[in-house]
Amino acid sequence: MLSSIAYLLPSQPLNRYRFQMLQAKLNKTSIFPITDYSYQPLYEKQQLWTDTTARAVSKLLDYTDSLAQAAKLFDAASPTSVLNCRTALSSNPQAITALAQGKADRTSYTVEVMQIASAQVNKSSLLDTQAPTVVQSGLNRFTVKINGRDYELAINTASTDTARQSLAKIAEAVNQRGLGIRAQLTNDRMTGKSHLTLTSSKTGALQAFSINDLQGNAIRATGLDNTAAQAADAVYAIDGKRYTSATNTVKLGDSLDVAFHKATAKAETIRVDVDHESIVKQLKNVLYRYNRLRSFLDENRFAFAPDVLLEWAQIDATNRSRLSDIGISRRIDGTLALRVDKLSQALDHNDPFIAHTLSSPGGLLANISSQAAKVLYTPFELLAASASPALFRSPYHAYMLPNLFLNQAATTGLFFNRLY
Repeated sequence: MLSSIAYLLPSQPLNRYRFQMLQAKLNKTSIFPITDYSYQPLYEKQQLWTDTTARAVSKLLDYTDSLAQAAKLFDAASPTSVLNCRTALSSNPQAITALAQGKADRTSYTVEVMQIASAQVNKSSLLDTQAPTVVQSGLNRFTVKINGRDYELAINTASTDTARQSLAKIAEAVNQRGLGIRAQLTNDRMTGKSHLTLTSSKTGALQAFSINDLQGNAIRATGLDNTAAQAADAVYAIDGKRYTSATNTVKLGDSLDVAFHKATAKAETIRVDVDHESIVKQLKNVLYRYNRLRSFLDENRFAFAPDVLLEWAQIDATNRSRLSDIGISRRIDGTLALRVDKLSQALDHNDPFIAHTLSSPGGLLANISSQAAKVLYTPFELLAASASPALFRSPYHAYMLPNLFLNQAATTGLFFNRLY
C-alpha cells in the first residue's frame, strides 16, 4: 500500500498567501489522495493592498502637511511668526489702548493724556418739527469757513415750509458740497422737536469752522452759528515729554499704535511683550498635530517603511533637556506634552532660549518642518515599502506579494490613480 502513494509530494507553500494541502486517507482500502487549495484570488489581494496602502499613505501625507503648516507659524524669520507677534497691555484700557504691529520692541512706556483731540460741533436750536419755518422766504445765502477757505452755500425757502424742512435743506446743502463737515438732522417723535448738528469730519484744532449768513437769516434764525464743542488737538506726554496730535491715534516708534479715549488723572503704563496667548495656543496646536501623526504611525506601523516611524520618533532627541525647560516633555508612548505654566513662566522671564529651542536649526519645530518636507517629497514606494530596499536582494523578500504589488503600482501609476 505504501508503494502505491510513494509518488506523492509533501504539502508545500506556493507563496505567502497560498498553501497546497495534500491529504491521503490510508485504511484497508487505498484511495486517491485529495489535493485542495485555500486562498483568496490574487486580484482580491492586490485590490486590498492597493486600497489599504493608498489610504494609509494619503493619511500620512495629510497629517504631515497639516503639521508642517502649524510648525511654519514658528519660523522666526517670518514677520508673521507667532514668535514675532507682540501684545500691548494698558494699565487703563478705558482711557488708553495700544496695538503692537510686527516685531515691536519688548519695552514699556508711561503715557499721560491731558486732553483728547476733538471735532467742532455746532447744534441748531430745538425747533417744533411741524411749526412754520423761522427762516425767511426766498433765497438764503450763507458762508462756511474751514481750513482757511470760504465756501458759499444757498437754499430757497418757501413760506409754507416747516422748521424741519428748512433744517433739511441746510443739511443737504452742506453735505452735497463736501466741506469736511457732516450735517445730521434729528427728529424726535416723542417731543416733536427737530435739530441740526454740524460736525467737522476730522479732529484737531485745524478743523475749526465758522458759519454765517450772507443773505437772509437761515443760520442766525436756526441757531447754527452757536458752537457746542470746540475743535482741539490731543495733548499728551510720553515718558514725561509733552506732545500734541490732531488725532487720538499716535504711533510710538515704528510698530506701536496708541489710541486715546479720554483724559487720564495720572500717568498710565503701556507694556509691550510677546503674545503669550498666541504662542501657547499655536504650540498646543503643533503638539496636537504631532501626537496625532505619531499615534497614526504607531497604529499603522506595518504599512510603512521602518525609517518613517523611527525618524518621527527621534524628532526631539537633540534638545530634550532644553524642551523640558520650557515645558515640553515626552510621554511613555512617544507623544509630546506641554506644561503651560512652565512655558508661561519662561515667557514671563523673556527666556532667550525659547525661540532658539523651537525654531533655530536643530530646534524642535525646525526639525518638524525639515522632516515634514522630507516626507512630502519622498517617493511613495519608499514610504510604503514593507521591507527596506537592502533586503530586496533576498529572493524571498523581493517576491513577497506586497513587494510585487508595490513594484507594479510604482511602475504603472496605479497607486496615484487611486490616491488622487
